[in-house]
Amino acid sequence: MRLFVTAAALVLLALPAAASAAEPIDGTWEGAYVCGQGKTGLTLTLDGTADGQVTGTFSFWPRQDNPDVPSGSFAVRGTITPQGDLRLQGDHWIDQPAGFEMVGLEGKALGGLNGGADAMMGTVIPQGVCTEWAAKRR
Repeated sequence: MRLFVTAAALVLLALPAAASAAEPIDGTWEGAYVCGQGKTGLTLTLDGTADGQVTGTFSFWPRQDNPDVPSGSFAVRGTITPQGDLRLQGDHWIDQPAGFEMVGLEGKALGGLNGGADAMMGTVIPQGVCTEWAAKRR
C-alpha cells in the first residue's frame, strides 16, 4: 500500500510541471505587423499544449496611423519550442475582409518560454509582401 501511495504522489507531482510547460504562451498578445496594406494592429490569442502545439486566433485591425485597414480574424495553428521558437500558419477564416489572405508568423518569444516571455517578434510569411511583426503580452 505504501508503494502505491508513493507512486501516486510522484504522478501528482509530475502533472503540474507538464501542464505549466504550455502556460507561458497561453493568453493574449497585442502588437502590429507589416504587409502590403501597411502597419496593421495585431491581436494573437494563443493556447499551447505541453508538447509544443499551439492553436489560437489572429485578429487584425486598423491603427491610428493606418485607419483604412479593415478588421478581420482567422484561426491559427502551429508549434513553439521550449526555447520560444514560434511558427504559426493560418487554418481557417473567422472573419475575412475582401482582398485579404491569411499569413503565417515565424518568430521568437523573447526570453524563451522558461524565462517568462512577455514579448514576441519575428517575420510575417510570405516574405516580400510582408515583413515583420511584434507583440507584447496584454
